[in-house]
Amino acid sequence: MKFEQQVDEEQIELDLKDDLVLFLINTEPYGNAPRAYWSDKVNRVSSIKELGEFATEDGLESFVMQYEEELDENQEPE
Repeated sequence: MKFEQQVDEEQIELDLKDDLVLFLINTEPYGNAPRAYWSDKVNRVSSIKELGEFATEDGLESFVMQYEEELDENQEPE
């Protein structure tokens, strides 16, 4: 018997993004920033693979470092 398996990549991506945001807001000191702040950052991640790597205890700091740098580079001087 052959089974067909469907993978809903959009749902996987949404779940990983949600998991990463929850992980961030429940981890000190990152939890001091509002959920919307982290949601914006997480939405900038371009691939499911990257999301999966960041949504771990070891990947959390890498995510923050990479996407905080990106924010700093994109901000215009006041």
